[in-house]
Amino acid sequence: VLQNNRSRSDVYSNLTGDYEGTGRLAALYFRKKLYTNYAYFGVRGIIWSEERGKGFREEVEKAKGNFYYYAEEPINKEDRSSIILWLKSLPRHTALFCCDDAHALHITETCQMIGRSIPEDIAVLGVDDDELLCEISDPPISSIQLDVEQGAYSVCRNLHRQILSKDSKVFNVIIYALGVR
Repeated sequence: VLQNNRSRSDVYSNLTGDYEGTGRLAALYFRKKLYTNYAYFGVRGIIWSEERGKGFREEVEKAKGNFYYYAEEPINKEDRSSIILWLKSLPRHTALFCCDDAHALHITETCQMIGRSIPEDIAVLGVDDDELLCEISDPPISSIQLDVEQGAYSVCRNLHRQILSKDSKVFNVIIYALGVR
């Protein structure tokens, strides 16, 4: 069973997520809070990041919101200059959805460095509900919780079925978002 960052496999079983659905959930969460400016911070070439951004953007476009996008190579904590310029360019009261909690923490740290107030200037939302990452941020990061426990049970059930039946048919397990914590 693979969890591949670049693409889903046709040869092996996949542990994947409803990434676009998670992005849509993030946009709906912010829309209920009456935001009109939305931003997405992701990573280029990573399937879960790109699909979360796609779902978020599509939902923002439905709401006719202003959309800002930033995608980078994996985080380089030493050089934040382009992220700083992007964050400074965002209008006040922007709802910023990050591809995961690690990137959300990177954003909250960078906002602190440049004097952008959270949540007054920029509201930040991550994904994975990583308690440590969310709580070490000041202020703490709100995050979308994923049903990883159910995903693990589904993988085990499918593997057990394959062992008993000696069937090597490829299967996909999709992890869904539970909501915002």
